[in-house]
Amino acid sequence: MKYLCSLLLLFVSACDMIVPPWQLYALYRTARRPVVCAAGEDCKDKWARATEWVKTNAKYPIVMYTDRLIKTADSVSASPDAAFTISLVPAEGNIYTVHFDADCSDIFGCSPPLLKLKADFIHYVLDIQPRQ
Repeated sequence: MKYLCSLLLLFVSACDMIVPPWQLYALYRTARRPVVCAAGEDCKDKWARATEWVKTNAKYPIVMYTDRLIKTADSVSASPDAAFTISLVPAEGNIYTVHFDADCSDIFGCSPPLLKLKADFIHYVLDIQPRQ
């Protein structure tokens, strides 16, 4: 009985790492959206939103912060919590791209899933309002 309870607990905790099939397409579409900004106020606003998102969602402390890089501490051994690296990269002319990178060290995946984290980050930084 003890093993059955342990197995059930493992299964229930793993459910948080799985994206339901009916959400996959919407999350995938959002996660593929580029986050671009024009130099100046547009980038300043988006970078501030990216910083706020990381501060709110990261389980690990920010270890490096500049006007072009936000990096949290690395994911600890076998943890499903994601570590983040967000960078502001020059594209063409006065255009920049905000890159999102996340990873965890759990072999079963991250909680919440990386696809969900990236879609949430993009929604937040681009200030996309949910559909009514």
